[in-house]
Order: sequence, then C-alpha cells, then structure tokens
Amino acid sequence: MLLILLLCPLETESANLLLVSMDQGRSHATSFAPFMHRLQRNNHTVSLYFNTYKPEIDFGMKNELIDLSGVATSPFEAGSAFFAVVWRLEYSFVHQIVPFYSQSRSCKIVLEKRQNEFARLARGNWDLVFADSLFAVCGYGIALLNRRHHVMIHSSDVEGAHGTAKAFHRNYGILPPNFMSYAYAWKDPSYFLDRVKSATDWFGSIVVTNVLSDQFMRQALSPVVRDFSFPEFLRTSTYTFTDMPELLYPPAPRTNDTINNLTDYRIVWSYNGNTVNVGGHVMLSKWIPQNDLLLHNRTVLFLSHGGLKSVKEAACSGTPSLFMPMFAEQMRNAWLAKNKGYAEILNKFELSNEYLEKNIRNVLNNPKYQDMGKILKEVSST
Repeated sequence: MLLILLLCPLETESANLLLVSMDQGRSHATSFAPFMHRLQRNNHTVSLYFNTYKPEIDFGMKNELIDLSGVATSPFEAGSAFFAVVWRLEYSFVHQIVPFYSQSRSCKIVLEKRQNEFARLARGNWDLVFADSLFAVCGYGIALLNRRHHVMIHSSDVEGAHGTAKAFHRNYGILPPNFMSYAYAWKDPSYFLDRVKSATDWFGSIVVTNVLSDQFMRQALSPVVRDFSFPEFLRTSTYTFTDMPELLYPPAPRTNDTINNLTDYRIVWSYNGNTVNVGGHVMLSKWIPQNDLLLHNRTVLFLSHGGLKSVKEAACSGTPSLFMPMFAEQMRNAWLAKNKGYAEILNKFELSNEYLEKNIRNVLNNPKYQDMGKILKEVSST
C-alpha cells in the first residue's frame, strides 16, 4: 500500500487569485510579480487590478485593469499635490495622507463611472485576494465584498501603522524610521533622540494612516461597504507578506549635462519621459534588464531613487551605488545601503550638474565602495 501511495502523483487544486494594487501601480506590481509568477508556475491563475490613466506594460498576469483616462486625471502628473511633495518637500509620515486622499478620490470615481467593472471584480470567483498595503482603496473594497480571505502584501517593509494594527512583535520605537530626513541622520537606538525620532514616526504614521486616511477611505467606499475600517482590514488579513531584508519620476533634464560629460563611460538610462538630448555614449530605453546589467562585470556604478528592488539588487550584485530618495521609505533604504558602505546618498534639494558629477566621480574613484560591494555580494550569495 505504501508503494502505491508513493507512485501515485498527488493532485493539487489550482486557485483563482486576485492581486489589487495602487493606481498606476507599476512599481508595486513589479515588486509583487516574481511571487505571482511563481504561483502561476504552480498552476494557479493570477489576475491584476489597479486603476490606470495611461497604457501599462504587460505584467505577465491576467489583465483586470480599470481605465480612468477618460474620466479622471492621474494623481501623479506634474502639477499634482503628490508631484509637489516628491520634488519640493522632505517626505514624512504626514505626507502619506496625500496619496491616500487622492486614491480615495479615484476610487470614488470608479464607483461612479466604472461601477460595472468594479462590480464584476467584486463578484469574481476569487479564492484569495492579495492586497497592496498602500493606497489600493477600491481593491480593499473588492476584497471585502468578495468575502474571501485577503492577504496584505508589502512592496517594502511592514509599515508601522500596519504592523501595529496587526499586533506584530516589533518595537518600531527602536527601528530606523520609515521616513527619514536629509537633515537628521538617524544613527542608533542607543541614542535618546533617535528613539524619539523613531517613536514620532511610528505614532505619527498610525494617526495619519489608521485615523485620518481611514476617514477618506471610509467615505470613498461608503456606497458599497458599510463602515469600512482600514485598521480592521489590516487586523483581519490572513497573512502579511513582505520582501524586506534585515517608483518614480525621472531625473530633471538639468542632469543631462552631467551624463553627457561622462564620456569615458557607457551609460544605460532607463527613461520614459519627454525627448532629451544625450551623447552617443548614452543609451536611453523605456525598460532595461536591471538585474542582468548590475551583475555584468563591467558595471561600475548604479544610480537610482532607492526603492527596495534597486537597493536589494545593488547589494546582491555588489554594485557601488548612488541613491537619491524621493519619497516614502526610500531614505531609509538608502541609509541602510550607506551604512553598509557600498552607497552614498544624493540630496534632491541640492541637485545640480556640479553636485551630481562630484558625487558620481567620488564613488567611481574611491575603491572602498567596490571593496564593500564585493564583501556584501559574497555574504548575500552564501
């Protein structure tokens, strides 16, 4: 009997899964994509929903995107409140209210102008819903109306407000703040002021996310969900997934002169903006195989905004890096990379041709960044 059991292949049922993400959520969706593709290889079906304002790339999942281009403007365009926060302010927990508010408004538009598409997704035969931890307001409504289990999936670390609602065994008061400042360099929890900074960030995030932003989401979803509560949605999630180890606007055109000056290097620039004039040593592409390029033995520098994918890939490839944090937890990611010795941080408020070229050449000409990168690569590969 035992032999028969061993020889009989075990049948597994395939599941119908839905991933819901923030508006125009390419950055978050690509963070989740490797996990979703693995589920697909295991014979599960994965569909992707978020609201769009312009055509999107193929994410390798079944497309359930809702097009709002004819009825609303993108909350991320130049001139928007979010754009102003990214370029003119230091991003802190206070500014989390901006995307939560704007995407609560877009969800309201979906329920008014695209109610049939929303209702179809809410009635879908989903076995499980993966919910982006940030700003996926209509997605949260779909998960609740579908009455299936939902899993919170984070594009970065588990945010303080989310971890608290879920009662994670974490003391956010002694961890680096999610939102760090150019002016104040967080060093170590043994310093009282650093603990104050962490605690302020923690409790401030709870107020902004679980109290103030919760009101915007509740109002937006009120036509379909009675008394929506984001903290309760977090608390009742079945699991929480994060890819954090222990999405963004291109650089302003004024940086072109710096890139054009670096004629002794070949530069690959992932760029999807308006036409810019660059030298023959610069290749522009809307998409690049970033990880493959970082692993190439001739790659000597990586310049990025400091998103989690970029920081991880730079660390695993041992590539010296320059990170210019724009918003959210990117300053924290950049700080962790700098603390490991393979990266430096660019201040977006000081960005100029001279400033950028000086920092690029500093990392290129100082062997310590290469040395620390090699050590980190060896450690990460073990």
